[in-house]
Amino acid sequence: MIYWLGAATLLASSLIALTLVWLDVRMFGLRPVNLLIGVLILLDSAGLALLPFLENLPLPYLPEAKSAYTLSTNREDAYFSHVASHLLIQVLLLIYLLASKPHKSVLLKRGIRSLLRRAIQVGFWLAVPLALFFYVKYFFLGPGMELLQGFRLSYADTTEAVTARSLASSQVESGQGAFGAQIAAFVVWPWLTILLLQKVRSGLFFWPMWGILWLLSTAYALQTYQKAPVLAVALIYLSIALSRRAQFRRMTRSRQRLGRRQSIVFSIAVLGGFLGSVLLYSINFGLSAGEAVVATIGRVLLVPPNTEAFWFLVYPKQIAFLGPAYTWNTNIDIIRQTALAATGDVFSANASFIAVGWSGLGFLGVLLNGVALLFYVHLIEVAFSQNITPYLRNLILALFAVPLFFLLSGTVGDFLFKGGLTPLLIAWNLPLSSRKGGYLAHSLLNSLQLKS
Repeated sequence: MIYWLGAATLLASSLIALTLVWLDVRMFGLRPVNLLIGVLILLDSAGLALLPFLENLPLPYLPEAKSAYTLSTNREDAYFSHVASHLLIQVLLLIYLLASKPHKSVLLKRGIRSLLRRAIQVGFWLAVPLALFFYVKYFFLGPGMELLQGFRLSYADTTEAVTARSLASSQVESGQGAFGAQIAAFVVWPWLTILLLQKVRSGLFFWPMWGILWLLSTAYALQTYQKAPVLAVALIYLSIALSRRAQFRRMTRSRQRLGRRQSIVFSIAVLGGFLGSVLLYSINFGLSAGEAVVATIGRVLLVPPNTEAFWFLVYPKQIAFLGPAYTWNTNIDIIRQTALAATGDVFSANASFIAVGWSGLGFLGVLLNGVALLFYVHLIEVAFSQNITPYLRNLILALFAVPLFFLLSGTVGDFLFKGGLTPLLIAWNLPLSSRKGGYLAHSLLNSLQLKS
């Protein structure tokens, strides 16, 4: 009975939320908060509503995968807490969606906005040399280059692929520069690429730099031996490349034309991500085209809520809540401990920010994670309210959408440091269009501007 009641409640709430998102998009176009709500519901909550009624997950590369709610005697209590946590996040985000005014900045005074913009501009000049330092440290003094040289895209079977990933992960230790290199790959290099995109008109200079920075980010993504980072880097740099042509167009004031262009960009990004994932599954695990499609759908829709379920099954029934220090943060030991307690096997049960928050402080941890995420979204919404140019708006939305996948398999910090900071940095230090038309000329890279 709990399953049916919980699934029906979550499904009804999700449908209401999606309807409000659709109305908001019709009125104001795509913006970060309605995009966030849509992604969380379609890629997490919807699968959770189906999960209790499945015995096996449709994963051709892992046919023995079971639904988490077939594995435990306390599964009904866990499912209630799991559903309630999703409802809590939905309500929090919907309150902001309904209360916020997209074309007015709220709750952030002009002086604070100016200080934030200046801090980001100064931070750029520190970030680039630090990124170079951590890349040298990780790839040449640490294990990065060895892992990159040993990378293989195709494996004989799932077991071999998972083993290779585990061995690669075991070689990375604290102090080797891996975290700094990760921030460089997903935040600093894309940030620098976009600054060049904004100011460098000469394609003879821009495209070689775009290629070099893309290769630097890809090098880090490949040596993780994971598919998601490789796909994320590809989508980030594809979005930047597509924006190259749009940046020199005149700004349109037609909301209808802007909305249509946003829809096209968003559709291309979704289709590109789906096809890229299908291709990676086909090559990585040797699946047929049909199996790769099924694997992609199952991985995207059902694996996130299923892995979350392990955490709700374990905490606090088998292991006490971990406390405030682990409300926003986790580590590989906790992840494997959770998998062992839930299933009897040790593996990387990477779960979403909702599950991590639950493991720390229960519903309070979920709420605190939601508030932290919402504060970040609000900072981007404030920048959107300042009438940024249409091509920058679309670029920021595309770059915001890509790392949302890391929210479904990691913490809020994972989301920020694997690309989530990039749209925030862009929104707060690239030129805005003035309310009277035209563009403001102020930017960090005036000294680098090259005209063809």
